[in-house]
Amino acid sequence: MQINMNNRTTKIVVTGIMIAMAIILNRLIPATPIYHLTLDFVPITIIAYYLGPVWAGIAYGICDALGSIVFPFGAYNPMITVSLVLIGVFYGFVLYKKEISGKMLFARIVIASFGAFLIKLFITTYALWPYYGADGTYMAYVIARIPNCIAILIAQLVVMPLIYKFIIQKIQ
Repeated sequence: MQINMNNRTTKIVVTGIMIAMAIILNRLIPATPIYHLTLDFVPITIIAYYLGPVWAGIAYGICDALGSIVFPFGAYNPMITVSLVLIGVFYGFVLYKKEISGKMLFARIVIASFGAFLIKLFITTYALWPYYGADGTYMAYVIARIPNCIAILIAQLVVMPLIYKFIIQKIQ
């Protein structure tokens, strides 16, 4: 079955379904001030591949805002939403309408994963620092969050090729 991704209604419906999936995947594992392992990047990766950076950024922002309201881990922090929007936009720039096969698939996944790693490590940590790390320096909190960011990086490097193989290639 061929899906017309140029239709605005299709884009909105697919994005809505992916946002719901991302919220579920994000809130499945409880968060701590330092550790929050999640697979919410899976639906955002699919949006980035099919719909591009704008849709992926908006979707990740909506996912965080709705998830924070419906299933709060703490106070809503708009700076975290900004960091997730940046990750969605970055995924879109790396994956949307690009050559993705063989070595290029691996290269694009590494670029997308390391970009997300850096955004989570520095921008998301900066957003969390006043809440959880204010008694120490910012860099001390960055160092404390490195294992969490590395775990997410590894998850992305393992899961993103599977997304391509089992979802994106099947839909094309």
